[in-house]
Amino acid sequence: MTNTGNLVSMVNTLREIAELHGYLAAGDVLAVQHQAHKIKGLSVNLEGERLRTVTAVMEKAARDENLNVAGRYLAELEEEFGLLKEAMQAATGGKT
Repeated sequence: MTNTGNLVSMVNTLREIAELHGYLAAGDVLAVQHQAHKIKGLSVNLEGERLRTVTAVMEKAARDENLNVAGRYLAELEEEFGLLKEAMQAATGGKT
């Protein structure tokens, strides 16, 4: 993926994570499941395997209607996103 493609995916992922916060706060199980699935797809585009793993757990928890478990992984999701962002910036000389 090009640097521009990576940047677009990173911005989209950040937006999707922000929306996920709201859905968790609202207790919207279907929206949490859908949002986790969207982030999982974006993480595949970014080659973020650990981010994909966390979002898969969150998606399954929401499918099982367990938002407590999904919510417990939110901090880990944000941490993995930050690590992925740092790795991409290092790989591109800060241009991602």
